[in-house]
Amino acid sequence: MSNNNISGLHPTRTLKRELASRVTRGCIVEIGVAYGDGIKEICGVTKAPVVGIDPFLPYVSFLGGGRYGPETKRRYLENIAGVVNLAGKRPILIEKRAEVAAATWQGPIGLLWVDIGADKDYTWQVIKPYEPFVIQYIAINGLEYSSSETPELVRRLERQGMRDITDQIYVAVLQRVRFRQAGPRWVR
Repeated sequence: MSNNNISGLHPTRTLKRELASRVTRGCIVEIGVAYGDGIKEICGVTKAPVVGIDPFLPYVSFLGGGRYGPETKRRYLENIAGVVNLAGKRPILIEKRAEVAAATWQGPIGLLWVDIGADKDYTWQVIKPYEPFVIQYIAINGLEYSSSETPELVRRLERQGMRDITDQIYVAVLQRVRFRQAGPRWVR
């Protein structure tokens, strides 16, 4: 993967576009869509179905104090109005907590993009319900804010059949070793 900052994008946005363009099977899931900028970026580079998961619950960011909640949904909907992926399909919004959305999920996931929570245990709770699914890439954003917890989270995923292919400080990227085969369920 490239560390190049194309088009003046932040390295994490560049990486998100690069990973989304590599998806060969399944859909792309972004957990925590905020204002929809990431969804727009993803739709611009893929034919895969794009799904955003966000309950739009009131939340104050531990980074800079940004406020999110029900009003964020209005801005999200305005921001993605008219957006389609390269196959002409609109992104899907699931307005539930990620853990709840996973309970009804079916099919493979090409890219699971997760913004890391304030602690590794919460991030693991978000990722863990997706264990039964075959996932090509998992990207965990926000490592510079949670570096002490990140190695353990990455080790957990590696024990689940993922390989760490990270090459930058902001995002841990793990790739399923045998994605083309219907792999076994993750080890509990």
